[in-house]
Amino acid sequence: MVSFEVRPHVCAISVLLLGIGVCVPRSGTAQSAAGANGEDPLAQIADEILQAQTHGGSYAKELLEPLQDLSFLYQERGDYALELAALEQARQVVRANYGLSSLEQAPLMRQQIRAEEARGNFAHAWELEQALLALAQKHPDDVRTAPIYHEIGDKRMELMTSFLAGERPPQLSIGCYYEGAAQAPDDSRNCNAGSREGAARRMLMDAQRNYANAIAVLRRGQQHDGELLELENKLLRNSYLNRYGGYQQGRQSLVRVIYDDAASSQPMMTRIDRLVQLADWDLRYGQRALALDLYSKVYEFLEQQDGAQTTIDEIFSPATPAVLPTFLPNLFAPERAAGATGYVDVEFDITEFGTTRRIRVLDTTHNASKTAEQRISRWLVENRFRPRMAGGQVAAAARVIARHYVHE
Repeated sequence: MVSFEVRPHVCAISVLLLGIGVCVPRSGTAQSAAGANGEDPLAQIADEILQAQTHGGSYAKELLEPLQDLSFLYQERGDYALELAALEQARQVVRANYGLSSLEQAPLMRQQIRAEEARGNFAHAWELEQALLALAQKHPDDVRTAPIYHEIGDKRMELMTSFLAGERPPQLSIGCYYEGAAQAPDDSRNCNAGSREGAARRMLMDAQRNYANAIAVLRRGQQHDGELLELENKLLRNSYLNRYGGYQQGRQSLVRVIYDDAASSQPMMTRIDRLVQLADWDLRYGQRALALDLYSKVYEFLEQQDGAQTTIDEIFSPATPAVLPTFLPNLFAPERAAGATGYVDVEFDITEFGTTRRIRVLDTTHNASKTAEQRISRWLVENRFRPRMAGGQVAAAARVIARHYVHE
């Protein structure tokens, strides 16, 4: 039986810190009918908190689970202030039991960030996020930090996308992403003016840094799983968008994945496809000798396999020209036919270096406008394509006819 003198103190803690407006005395052996029957989850959680505090004190480990349950309950109700109060109390319990720099508090901090963002307090959410990053950096070999870096990398990419779409998210100023922010005599920065291109590049590099950190943590921990491949793919795409130094980082990502494929005995065609992607990447960035040499080596290897010609044609003479890199939208993709209002047929040459020339519109439907013709012609000039190969040789110029489905 818990002494009567303890309960007022426990109730006061619950009311002040957790926002529980009612403290109903209960015996030490029985819950209220509401809590026991699940009709009042708040009362049931409050009872669990009171019991944990009574037996273990204000920072008992047993408080963590009910405090988290309480935070989720407030989250469901949209009461973010009370959710945050419960989360802060849970963090205090973690710090008291595991240390001030304990990574056990990271999930609670991530939930705090989401709650602050949900109620529009982006400045405090940003502060918490920076504190979370600092915490992760104190645990460089703990794979539990990878989801932290991964999530923040995704958020920076989303931030950049919304910014480039014409929005002005509050994090733009809070994170001071404008490049060349003016330095005042007091060394303060103007975070609301500067280059649009510079701001986008800083967001991109911030995302890149977080993806790279997540990858490094997983590799140190020998975690070669689906998340690692997902991160490598995101880093590759991110590197393509980064015009300043993106080539090397993207290439290193592709090489790491190629070694992973070999180590995990992935199917041969998966490994071949990855090698061709590496050659594509080199060609897209003007590394012609590297690209053509790797294309030739892959072609030579495939010639030695059974059924080689079909595979060779699919890779080096596909019906749909392969845009480089292949994760970019392809305006010749057959699936674009669904819902199309018309089409434009074009013929053009693909050179050995992936550029196009002698572009000519062959035919259009009545529903395809001149604007659509100009758009596909401009796209052909601006992009690079995988060169065509025959007999083990890269064609200096291969004539191609392709159909662009129009949605107007």
